[in-house]
Amino acid sequence: MDQGKGLLMVSLTKHWGSAVRVLALTLAAVTIMLTAIAPAAPALAQGSGEERDGDEDISMDVIYEALDDHGRWFEHPEHGEVWAPEVDDDDWRPYTLGRWAKDDETGWTWVSDEPFGWVVYHFGRWGNDDEYGWYWVPGQEWAPAWVAWRESDDHIGWAPLPPTISPRRERNYSGPVYDRTDIYDDPEYEPLWVFSSFDDFLLPRVHRHIVPWHERRHRDVWHTSRRAQSLVIVNHRYVNRGVDFEVIRRRARRPVTLTRVVITNNYDQRRYVRGGRNDGPRTIARVYRPARGLRPQRVIRRELVRRVTPEERRTVVVRRVERVQKKVGKAPFVRVKRTAGPGNAAPRRAVVQPPRPIDPAGRGLD
Repeated sequence: MDQGKGLLMVSLTKHWGSAVRVLALTLAAVTIMLTAIAPAAPALAQGSGEERDGDEDISMDVIYEALDDHGRWFEHPEHGEVWAPEVDDDDWRPYTLGRWAKDDETGWTWVSDEPFGWVVYHFGRWGNDDEYGWYWVPGQEWAPAWVAWRESDDHIGWAPLPPTISPRRERNYSGPVYDRTDIYDDPEYEPLWVFSSFDDFLLPRVHRHIVPWHERRHRDVWHTSRRAQSLVIVNHRYVNRGVDFEVIRRRARRPVTLTRVVITNNYDQRRYVRGGRNDGPRTIARVYRPARGLRPQRVIRRELVRRVTPEERRTVVVRRVERVQKKVGKAPFVRVKRTAGPGNAAPRRAVVQPPRPIDPAGRGLD
């Protein structure tokens, strides 16, 4: 009898052991299947500060949709596909129709009054020359503003960072974005800079208060200025340090009001919020930064966006140069010689001169 019980126990033990093994294998298989069909982990939240090298903050489809109604694309001989805004004023230039505001995390941020500003002043970079004027080279990384800075005892200056220099991209790197900001110390680049007094730097519609590029005073201000802190990377985030607000406040000859920045991924919320009474100063500016993974509302195929040929673009710029020369007696761009390539009829020696900007004008938002 005891021997029978022993045989029964051995049989049951073998049976349950097999069952447990079958159950374990079944659970493992189910886990693998669920992992395979599960959706990918969502992208990191907007402004989380955990951006990694190679991340794209915006897709080209969204860029095409945002810019298609405001300018034309054309093929540049050095930078490939670029975009130029359609503006009526011959004295237009980037980073002037708007104002400067400050964010506690990303520093000085450009708040544009232009409908395309949320793209072209926070993604990509600007170049110009006597053949193609101002043009925007697409980029897909967000920054508060892609500019360099200078300061003197009385003025503060900024200039668009050119597309010919690539930012530092090493993983876990912290420090200056560009190693060669010394190019802005070359007097040949002087006309590229925008200068405002410390009194006027924080005013809305700052273009009304800058030093005209074609006046001798502009050159004098540049010669007395020095390089200020530049765009840097801190904890995987672009930070625009520029000139410290306390320095601006001390050097200004009248009280200045600092506008703070709130980053939003809601396009309809981009506006100013007034502080105090209804007629009080603007104290907060909401800057639109699209959430990662944003899809365009309408599909715009790359080959169907509004374009012009390089020859058509050059014709527009030639006429603009003629009008500006007649108005102020100086050409708004420095001549640029190129090698043969798209849009160039004959080989020429490649001697690239620094771009020469033109004085801003136009209306901002009320």
